[in-house]
Amino acid sequence: MAPSAIQNTVSAAVEAKLGGGKKKKTKAQTERTASPAPTTSTPPASSSAVNHNDEDDESPYVKEIRKNIRNVNKKLTNASKTDSLIASHPDKTLDDLVAAKIINADQKAQVLKKPGLEAQLAQLHEQLAQYQKIDAEYRARIATEKAAVEKALAEKHEQELAEVKQQAEKEAAKRQHDNLLIISQFLHLAAARRAEEADSQLDENMALEGVLLNVYSGDENAVATMTKLVEGVEEPTRSTSGEELKTTFAQVKVAATSYGQPPVQQLESTHLSGQSTESPEGNHSQSDPTITHAGLTEMGDI
Repeated sequence: MAPSAIQNTVSAAVEAKLGGGKKKKTKAQTERTASPAPTTSTPPASSSAVNHNDEDDESPYVKEIRKNIRNVNKKLTNASKTDSLIASHPDKTLDDLVAAKIINADQKAQVLKKPGLEAQLAQLHEQLAQYQKIDAEYRARIATEKAAVEKALAEKHEQELAEVKQQAEKEAAKRQHDNLLIISQFLHLAAARRAEEADSQLDENMALEGVLLNVYSGDENAVATMTKLVEGVEEPTRSTSGEELKTTFAQVKVAATSYGQPPVQQLESTHLSGQSTESPEGNHSQSDPTITHAGLTEMGDI
């Protein structure tokens, strides 16, 4: 055969082989597009965003496992590109396909590595699942402990708040009691001075009458007067005619609280003062038996 004829025959065979390869490659790509591999499926946008947030919160070990899974999936994807070519020649071995130039040596190597890659991928997925389980249990325990601590702090805060509130109410009740007692002691003193028919021109008595008049007014002035009285302010009082006096509200308060003793205490005080007064007199009126006996003896001797 002439050299030109041989060259034309080889060219035609190469073109036919290339054309068939392109058709088979296009067919394989169409099949992969129609039936994508599960491992390379793309999740929805919302799930991707959620997964991205979860990955940001994952440990470096999990991130490394996910990176290895992506790399293995990429290698499997490249190795799967020749699946359609191999499937279309079921009666040929890989060596035959390489010899026939249907696939090249690199594609053959990828096909041979595919079982190992699949086993590696399964192992990586198992490791990821185990670590995610441990991580989930750890996070659940941390969340439980955090909830327990927050609950304990909330209960402690509520208890302290209740104690502070109770203490404030107790102090307010005591303050109200003390203020009412001072008002009562003042009224007691004013009534006693009237009953005693004390000197009405005495500055303190004039102050008592002036304060009493303001308390009996039954208006805001009465409230202001009682407030000054219970607080014991150093402010001069006024007489019933409005004249400023020397006696202050503080002095009126001292007089009222010192005079306003309960009747039992007054009786006890009077009884004790009576004993202290009578005791010296009793000592003078009683005689010493020894002295009396000595006197009688001297009289007998005489």
